[in-house]
Amino acid sequence: MVGNSETILSMGWFSDFRWFIRDMYRQWVGKMTATLSIILAVAPLVFPEFFAGDKGLLRAQWVWWSASAAAFLVAARSAWGEERSKRLRAEERLSQAVKALEDNTPKLSLSANGVEGPKEWRESPVPLAFTIHHLSGRVPTSLYFDPIPSKNGKFLLQLNSLPHVSQNRFEGLGFDIIEVGAPALSAVDRETTKRYIQKELLNLFLDDSSQQLLELDYEATIHFKDGEVDRTQSFRIAFDKTKFRVLCGPSIPKLTSASDAQTPGLPATAGERPETEYDF
Repeated sequence: MVGNSETILSMGWFSDFRWFIRDMYRQWVGKMTATLSIILAVAPLVFPEFFAGDKGLLRAQWVWWSASAAAFLVAARSAWGEERSKRLRAEERLSQAVKALEDNTPKLSLSANGVEGPKEWRESPVPLAFTIHHLSGRVPTSLYFDPIPSKNGKFLLQLNSLPHVSQNRFEGLGFDIIEVGAPALSAVDRETTKRYIQKELLNLFLDDSSQQLLELDYEATIHFKDGEVDRTQSFRIAFDKTKFRVLCGPSIPKLTSASDAQTPGLPATAGERPETEYDF
């Protein structure tokens, strides 16, 4: 087995060396037939006395061989640099792939499932529902959302808390609309009246905005436990006022803990909003 491994390693080294020689030769010939050839062709015209007679011929040969040696060294250095860059890029990609496989941080997605269109929105008793999906990683526990204020700050949308979300499971999320400054209802009264006034409160929440805004953007921030570590993830919720359509998807793809400013492997930092497709 050891002998076979050594043979394979030797074959790999020989293959790499063969490609290095091939690339170096290609660059050497390119430099000799392009730049240096032009320089060597022009030099006797610029310095005719230096290249005149028998001594001039010897000088031309010396210049030619010196230029060939210089081109060879430059080609070797360039080929070595390219091979080294390829190897470093390959090692970096491998390192990132290993980190991605080893990263078991919980990753969640938030979906908004609603009707679309003014008529459908008016006729539906509950035009909007939310679900949360555990995409990968360890099971998050003690999940709760920050209240989402309306644009003018008169109402709050509060998504319900969850004790945990199992992996590869969709969990429904109830929500409440709270009027800022209004007396708080008891849990019993809130459940009793929710079915009758939740849609009206949702409309008031969305209407609490400038008439010039055609799309309303909100950020939903969820906090959860990853073992003993507190983590946070944010999502974007958008409401299209012209189509009565709700879009939901990643907003600021950060997944932070108290000690981490940015989880490795995620494409953007806090404050960036990449192009993305939203879940309906």
